[in-house]
Amino acid sequence: MIEILSTSIGLSAIFIIAVAFLVSMIFTKEKTLYGILSAILFVIFFIINIKIGSADLMVVFLFAIGVLLMAIEVFVPGFGIIGSVGIILIVFSVYNAFESSFAAIITLLLSFVAIIGMVYIFLRLGYSANIFDRAILKTSLNTQEGYNSKKRHDDLIGKEAISVTVLRPSGKIKIDDKIYDAITEGVYVPKNEIVEVVSTKNSEIIVKIKE
Repeated sequence: MIEILSTSIGLSAIFIIAVAFLVSMIFTKEKTLYGILSAILFVIFFIINIKIGSADLMVVFLFAIGVLLMAIEVFVPGFGIIGSVGIILIVFSVYNAFESSFAAIITLLLSFVAIIGMVYIFLRLGYSANIFDRAILKTSLNTQEGYNSKKRHDDLIGKEAISVTVLRPSGKIKIDDKIYDAITEGVYVPKNEIVEVVSTKNSEIIVKIKE
């Protein structure tokens, strides 16, 4: 079994499955389960690579820093620089974790395809990337401060708003000096962009960039 996992195909499979679990963690309610499974597979991936001599602790360190920077980019939205550096470090560390450059490139490409495919499927099924909901205001605070406490917002459909945070896809918008939570259909919207409320789903307000 160890011999099979130590092959390029085995290592590629471990990494891609770990990525799939990570995407599932972002979009589903079973965050703890998928998060633990993803972390375990990533640990197995690097332990095997270290044992066969194709990776060292520096590669693992760069991967961990890359993941940390990606998390910071989500919690503290900026211009994408931190997240871009994180992606570069992750790609660099995974590339250097393989003995074969060809196997590394194929693994990264398949992982990218898996991410795009799974994100598309989850969005089509009506899921939203809500792993960081705690960092986003989900309920109203105070009506005197301009926050709205209504659960349904059907009356807002068709109205024009402005994004007061980035939406990736969740964030906040302002309509008539009131702050609302909003979500796009998987499209990134920068801060201070004019958007339009196109529909609502339960308590969520769905918007798109104003054409």
